[in-house]
Amino acid sequence: MKKSGLAIFLAAASLSQAQTTTFAAVGDFGVQTADATNVANMIHGWSPDFVLTLGDNNYNVGAASTIDINIGKYYARYMSPYSGAYGPGATTNRFFPSLGNHDWGNILNNPNGANPYLAYFNLPGNERYYDYVKGPVHFFVIDSDANEPDGISATSVQALWLKGKLKASSAPFRVVYWHHPPFSSGSHGSATILQWPLEAWGATTNWTGHEHDYERIDKAGFQYIVNGTGGQALRTFGTPIAGSVVRDSIHYGAQKVTASTASMTSEWTAVGGTVYDSYTWNSRPVTGTVTLGDFSAALPASMIFRFTKGSMVIERTGTVAPNGDFVCYGPVTDGSYSVAVKYGHWLRQSIGAVNITSAGASGLSFTLINGDVVDDNVIDLSDYTQLVIAFNAQPADPNWQATADLNGDLVVDLTDYTILVVNFNALGDA
Repeated sequence: MKKSGLAIFLAAASLSQAQTTTFAAVGDFGVQTADATNVANMIHGWSPDFVLTLGDNNYNVGAASTIDINIGKYYARYMSPYSGAYGPGATTNRFFPSLGNHDWGNILNNPNGANPYLAYFNLPGNERYYDYVKGPVHFFVIDSDANEPDGISATSVQALWLKGKLKASSAPFRVVYWHHPPFSSGSHGSATILQWPLEAWGATTNWTGHEHDYERIDKAGFQYIVNGTGGQALRTFGTPIAGSVVRDSIHYGAQKVTASTASMTSEWTAVGGTVYDSYTWNSRPVTGTVTLGDFSAALPASMIFRFTKGSMVIERTGTVAPNGDFVCYGPVTDGSYSVAVKYGHWLRQSIGAVNITSAGASGLSFTLINGDVVDDNVIDLSDYTQLVIAFNAQPADPNWQATADLNGDLVVDLTDYTILVVNFNALGDA
């Protein structure tokens, strides 16, 4: 008996204990104070699986001479490889920092300012910005400092890297973190250049530091967390900005986060153990079945699903089972969405007015029309022309085109031609 997409999700959710992870997020800690020590000791008491930082790991100018006492002294037990003065480190790396302005030397036009940081850590990618996955959470670490050579605007090389990575992620939660807050009621204010369309790109939430306070800002349901209470002297707030729902500038602390396949909860916890803010995100699974018309080969393991609400368009990767059941973790805010899928040489199909809530949505059924050889969402003479060019070809032949093999039997023949003729002039949904 065939399982539904929802049944597959529920079966996966029953294994969520194996996927559960607990971690800490700390910002603006890299200074020699009793408060930094107290925050670190509180984090150790949680026994987190790993620690991430929201920048300013090494005050005051990111120097090599201070980096170990400002970072290793507190968090060496999570770091690998580690060769500093504060113990053996970890066997595998469990420490994932982001760059702050003090890690760049705290001055502009300082292209070598981050060299001590880059030499001290061994991080993925180019080490300034990178991504990693822990259990049900995909993390994206961005360098928000103006010294970043790949830029910090929404159209920069770095931002486009993030946009592509978010689209390709099938994780239940996608946490984007960096140092300078795009929205803040603190003394620095909002960094407008960093007000990237993160929700539309598929992020779950954005976490930052820089302000020496704690604030959670709700922008139409999307949560921005500012957490710079890791040890440096706290600062008072200015006038609260629109959407500011929680503010604290008198306690030092860190986020304790627990994530499973179904939900992720952040608890901003002050030294002493009091939780002053708690927020839970649900994974919001959108489930159903997708059928690729006139196709006899194995289905792909993933497809891109598009969610549209008003002017906002979100593209996310969903996973597809061999029987066509899919799970795609949907948008972070409630609403009525048009949900669409297009794959390869099949036309796009949309289902309108899908109500996506904290529980997600279920029961969606897509049957895609075959024959879009050139992948332009219409079956016309251009598709016929390419099929003619590839006719009788097999994978080793110079005129082979995989997209012309409409039924997936590894040869372009009359069967493929018949599929195209039957579906000729069909137009995919917008």
